[in-house]
Amino acid sequence: MDRSTAEAMAAQARDDPSLAVDQLEQAAAGLRADDRDVRAPAAVTFAEVAKADPSAVVPYLDALCTRLDDDDPIRNRAMSAFAHVAERDRSAVVPYVASLERRLDDESASTRNLAAYAFKEVSKEHAVEIAPYIESLAARLADRNESTRNFAAYALSELAEERPERTTPVLDDLATVLDDSSANTRNFATATFRTVSKDAPADVAPYLDAIAERLHDSNDSTRTLATYVFAAVATERPEAVVEHLDRVVERLHESESTTRNFAVHAIRRVAKDYGDQVVPHLDTVALVLDDSHEETRNAAVTIFERASECDVSAVAPHVDALAARLHDSETETRSAATNTLRGVANERPDAVVAHLDRLAERLHEENDAVRCASADGVRAIAAHRPDAVAPYTDLLSRRLDDDADVREAVADALNAVAATHGEALEPHLDELAAHLTDGQAETREATLRILDRLAESDDVTLRPHIEAIVGCLEHDAVDVRRSATGVLVDVAEETPQALVAHLDPITARLGEPSRHMRNYAAYVTMYVAKGFAEDVAPYADRLADCLNDESENTRQFVVDALQNVAIHHPDAVVEHLDALAQRLSDSNEYTRNKATATFETLARSHPDAVCWHLNALVERLHDSATPTRRRAASAFATLAETRPAAVAEHTDALAACLDGPDDDTREAVVAALREVAKARPRAVLPHRRALAERLATDGPSVRSNAFDALAALADDNRDALVPHAGALAACLEYDGIPESAVRALLERLAETHGDEVRRALDSADRNPCAERARRIVDAAAGPDAVWDVIAATAPDDVVGVECESLAFDTLSKREKLGEGGQAVVFRASTPDVDEDVVLKHPPLTKTVTGRVIERFENEASTLSELDDHDHIVSLVDWGRTPHPWISMEYMDGGSLADRDIPLDVPEAVFVAASVADAVYHAHRHGVVHLDLKPQNVLFEARSDGWDVPKISDWGESRTLIDASERAPGFTPLVAAPEQIDPDASAPLDNRTDVYQVGALLYYLLTGRQPSADTGLDVSQTPSLTADTGLRDGLHEELDNVVQGALATDRDERYESIIYLRDALRDL
Repeated sequence: MDRSTAEAMAAQARDDPSLAVDQLEQAAAGLRADDRDVRAPAAVTFAEVAKADPSAVVPYLDALCTRLDDDDPIRNRAMSAFAHVAERDRSAVVPYVASLERRLDDESASTRNLAAYAFKEVSKEHAVEIAPYIESLAARLADRNESTRNFAAYALSELAEERPERTTPVLDDLATVLDDSSANTRNFATATFRTVSKDAPADVAPYLDAIAERLHDSNDSTRTLATYVFAAVATERPEAVVEHLDRVVERLHESESTTRNFAVHAIRRVAKDYGDQVVPHLDTVALVLDDSHEETRNAAVTIFERASECDVSAVAPHVDALAARLHDSETETRSAATNTLRGVANERPDAVVAHLDRLAERLHEENDAVRCASADGVRAIAAHRPDAVAPYTDLLSRRLDDDADVREAVADALNAVAATHGEALEPHLDELAAHLTDGQAETREATLRILDRLAESDDVTLRPHIEAIVGCLEHDAVDVRRSATGVLVDVAEETPQALVAHLDPITARLGEPSRHMRNYAAYVTMYVAKGFAEDVAPYADRLADCLNDESENTRQFVVDALQNVAIHHPDAVVEHLDALAQRLSDSNEYTRNKATATFETLARSHPDAVCWHLNALVERLHDSATPTRRRAASAFATLAETRPAAVAEHTDALAACLDGPDDDTREAVVAALREVAKARPRAVLPHRRALAERLATDGPSVRSNAFDALAALADDNRDALVPHAGALAACLEYDGIPESAVRALLERLAETHGDEVRRALDSADRNPCAERARRIVDAAAGPDAVWDVIAATAPDDVVGVECESLAFDTLSKREKLGEGGQAVVFRASTPDVDEDVVLKHPPLTKTVTGRVIERFENEASTLSELDDHDHIVSLVDWGRTPHPWISMEYMDGGSLADRDIPLDVPEAVFVAASVADAVYHAHRHGVVHLDLKPQNVLFEARSDGWDVPKISDWGESRTLIDASERAPGFTPLVAAPEQIDPDASAPLDNRTDVYQVGALLYYLLTGRQPSADTGLDVSQTPSLTADTGLRDGLHEELDNVVQGALATDRDERYESIIYLRDALRDL
């Protein structure tokens, strides 16, 4: 074929393609010609015929395929032919897609467009065949030609429908056309993402930012497809959807129901894991609660169900719309709505009350979950508004035979109503009680719980139904037995007599494995025992078996019951004392008290049995509870009447109670000690002081018993009673103690210890009976011993300086007497006082701190209380301005530290006794000195005998109350062991002063401080030695006095300074 023929054929094809069909064989030959000018018109012929009759071209596709690689116009015409064939006969083109693929990247935009179109058409029926060429197709998504991009997007969307996994690699390319100018292209791209998201939502999640833009696309279909993508991705990656939730929620406004459905499903899936993120959108979600689409309504209600778990307050405003879904045609929707209202009811019951009718109706649902949620909702409302639920008691009671969860919720609701509106259930009481014989154990148990609550009401009596309740005690189901026992607790409190006939099955529950059941049974038995102990006595063995129960309450109730039985039938309880003794140390205060009360009761009827357990009973004397201590003491008092020997082993513990705060406990303890003293006086002897103290502080009964106990000691231990003569003498005026008995006891003491008794009476502080007692003693013992060794040399009287009101500026310093870290001391004169005085104030070179001021004020205050004693330096006056100062009596004889030491024994004893008497005066005023060193013992010079010693410097003194706070300073050479040892726990008190006076005596006799002989070893007690030059016969006596004062063990030291003073006077 030549060129002209080919061109004529092409022209004819343009004018009438049908005429050219018969010439296609020639045209095909032209396609194979070497001459381009022939091939070009031949290609035109095929292109034109393909437009009108593509089927006619199919037989020549092989020839056309060869021209796909020809120059541009020819390639384009060939490609056009393939494109038109693909429209009608896609299968015919399939074998050539590999060749067509090369044209997707053609330099001609028109050719690329035609190639893309051909692929689009093929994909409609043979999408799988184009899969190998997906990358070339994807490249066309970036083509400048809009339709080319559209065709490529279409083809990919079709491929995705068949093989979505094959399109995953080109999702990046597809994402670029999600915002294409062509609505169709955007739609096809979105459709591809939709298809992929069905099976691989996680692969699509990274593209949600771009897809989110399509949620607002102008094309309805595109918005629907995009919404679907979010719903699909939400199933696996809900967190990826959260940030786009606002846009997804907007789709709930769509007119297209499918779009709304997809949107609400996406939101529901987000709500499942991120309920709080959905809460702000509930107003919009509420719009589709009545959607025409069943799935949409269901999803919307489910969203509210999840939101109610996060924020009930946000759900509450939509309760009306949610309540409407309680009647939804879909069971799942009704279930979700019921669950949601249940959640709101738990926190905002008032918001649901108005819909109680609809909620209660769901109790008739066939679906178990719906009935359960309904019952839970009603239960929640009943807990807060039982009045609102009361009208539904009939409906609720019929559900007591429902499944376990429903039954439990209904029972709780009825319980709540019963608590405040028992009258609403009273008409149904017989109906409820009928359930007690129901074959279903769960129904019985639920009914019993309701009856238990009704039993708490004063207006409801269960007495007519006790037989049925008791019948449940032996049911096979443990829950039924437990609940039945619990109901009887309330019955026992109101009408225990009604349970007497049923004690056998009730007490049988004491052996149950259930802790609660044993507890209830013990409680019921305890209440019956309070009024009907004789009926409970036969069951003492069962009660005793629970004395070691793991439950604290059960042990308490059992012990209480046994205590009541013991009062009326002690023989039934006595055999269980071993187990009861263990309850004496129970952790429960009430149990210990009742156990102790049982021993108190049995102490009279079975003393020998109780004596076996005194080691346990004695611990209760120190119980934290006063009633228990009182009962324990009473038990010991009762036993002491008949078994004093057994009680004698515990006198230490009894005596420890004599200082207790409870009058009744002390009375019982003293009564016990009185009986023991009569039979075993030596057991009581160590406690004579504690008994003597009771004479002055307790009531008539305690005084009388204490006196009798002390009197019982007098036969073999008179010397031990002598120090307490003053306390005994005071009994002359006490009610309840015969004067003849007091007189007889004093006379017995005076017969052998007259002098000691006189001295004891002399030292008795403010004892108005001392003179009467002294006359009794004098009549029995004769005249006093005279301290004639010292009386001849000691001065007859001591005169101090009267207290004056001074002004600091009237004092004139004459000479400095001394200076220390705390004070400077001057001899001074003043026109207001005839004699010189001492002026003491802080060093003015130092800052006067609050501590210094306080020390001066304390010393002045102490002196003002104590200076009325002959052997304490007198206070003249004191003040705070211009700085703290004290003016005192001027002692012209210097201090003991300035004297020639040692002194003669008489003078040494005189000084020590004088100091001891002054210290005793301070102790009587509640003050301890704590720094009795030689420098603080000053002398008033006298010409008519020995100089008069007086104590000064009370700056380190303490009140007896505060003495336990360790003083910051002391003098080591005279310090007591408890002052030196930093780890000592003993408080500083009057015995600390006893030690220091002993140290002064040691110093006066030896010229050395005790620590000079022992060092600071607090474990050694100093002793006088033979080389001190003491008078023969006096060394041993003085050594005993010194060692009694300087004992390192405080308990071996003189108990009071007066004993040390008297020991010195007895020399």
